[in-house]
Amino acid sequence: MIKKWIQLIVILFGFTLGISGTNVITKASSWHKGTPSLIRGTWSYNPRGQEWGQYKINRTSYYSEWMGMPEVKVTGVKYRVLENYKYELTGHGHKNGMYKGGRDTIIVKRQAHYLYVKIPGMTATKYYHGGL
Repeated sequence: MIKKWIQLIVILFGFTLGISGTNVITKASSWHKGTPSLIRGTWSYNPRGQEWGQYKINRTSYYSEWMGMPEVKVTGVKYRVLENYKYELTGHGHKNGMYKGGRDTIIVKRQAHYLYVKIPGMTATKYYHGGL
């Protein structure tokens, strides 16, 4: 009789250990340092043959300029994956001209030779790979 109780306790202990072990989920950090290699390079917005905007994305930073305004430099960039080929990038923007600096966040989506860049509160803009 005691032997059966010991077996039952061992089985129940093993069962509860197995259940509790399946509930433990290890998750890698969702934020990664730098920029994804898939979106690095120079991306230009070029309606009607005129260059209006440009993003230059490096390994650890990105630069943006728009219609002759001073270039904005964002360093300390980190990113997270939102979907396939869609990323959220955030970093520290350095003050330049009318740009006051501070935290800078963009959402980018790569489709073929195009990069769609969305600034929070605005619609996405389509950039093509390469610069003028």
